[in-house]
Amino acid sequence: MVGAEASFSAVHLMRAMFALSDGEVSKKRLAKDLGIGDGSIRTLLKRLKQESLVTSSRRGHKLSRKGEEVVGKIKGVISSPVRVASVKNGCAVHIKGKSVSSGLALRDDAVRAGASMALVLNIRRGRVAFPEKGVEFCDNMPKLNEEIVDRLGVEDGVVVVCSAEDYNSAENAVLTVAMKFSDNLGFVTGSGLS
Repeated sequence: MVGAEASFSAVHLMRAMFALSDGEVSKKRLAKDLGIGDGSIRTLLKRLKQESLVTSSRRGHKLSRKGEEVVGKIKGVISSPVRVASVKNGCAVHIKGKSVSSGLALRDDAVRAGASMALVLNIRRGRVAFPEKGVEFCDNMPKLNEEIVDRLGVEDGVVVVCSAEDYNSAENAVLTVAMKFSDNLGFVTGSGLS
């Protein structure tokens, strides 16, 4: 008898890599953090082990040296997702060195990925602004603007902020957008992560 097929996405793989970059994590904790079941987490970890990105012990799982290198490359392009307290179940990510002229299609991608609200903003010369009009964001939502600058810095790039019914969905949404938007993550495919 064959069990149900494991269900996880490239976003779950990316989230697992970020979670494991903080140190050793138990399978149970990782499954809870990613919002996926036991079978899916076993399959996900097996895939990461096959790519030599993760090592396992009785205490849990952690990145291998190769895994640390891959996460270092990812973090060179995309920040680790951060919680945003001024938005319900909010999560934000910074995509470095990029800009957008319109954030509407990316916002729609975030909503399709589970976000109930999504903002796509540019950071240029330390200023956070809406891409469509170049209107500074601090004039519209000063508390969130301050939190973005404090948590993600002011390096030029794009910031994606999402809110959802739960934090897992918000994190899935910001990383979905980051992975779609940031085409220079192609090196990840060489590690088997796509």
